[in-house]
Amino acid sequence: MKLFTKKEWIAVVIILAAISLASFFNFRTSLMRARDAQRVADLGTLVDALNTYAGDFGFYPQASSDGEIVACKKEGAKVFKGMKIKDFLAALAPCEWGKDSLSDITDATFPAYLKNLPKDPKSAAGYSFRYLSNGSRFQLYTALETSDSDEFRPDIVKRTLACGNKICSAGRAFGATPLDRSIDQYEQELLQKQKSM
Repeated sequence: MKLFTKKEWIAVVIILAAISLASFFNFRTSLMRARDAQRVADLGTLVDALNTYAGDFGFYPQASSDGEIVACKKEGAKVFKGMKIKDFLAALAPCEWGKDSLSDITDATFPAYLKNLPKDPKSAAGYSFRYLSNGSRFQLYTALETSDSDEFRPDIVKRTLACGNKICSAGRAFGATPLDRSIDQYEQELLQKQKSM
């Protein structure tokens, strides 16, 4: 007794292939959305830690040219409580995403603001966070894998900031600081508004 004809076997194989292909793409999209959700959550965690840091120090950490947070102790630097701001800033080095903590380098007993700076879930593929700051304001960016997220911002993409080897597409900032232009541009706008009043 023959169960299926040759045509029926071909039809079954085609149907199973179509289902498998659709499942693969849905699974892949789900993974991308999960990584994007993690990126957005990490931005929130970083913002909280940076605000607490600024509350204690009176300023936000500076940013390196690569978009890293400059708040880690430079190798061989001497640090102590009550040191002059100029000397304190000179003792700082960029922190490595996923490795270093955001903490008070002058007091090892003080709890860290963030035990581990987050690392992008696809850092091995070149994704990274980007931090910009002038000490009184900051902008923090990430590159999302999907463009259908509420967090995806075309105006950020237009800035063509590098988040690793990807273009930044989402972010968070201090207060009302916009993400679609530089901190300097925003502060110039604020000065112009004050002069026109």
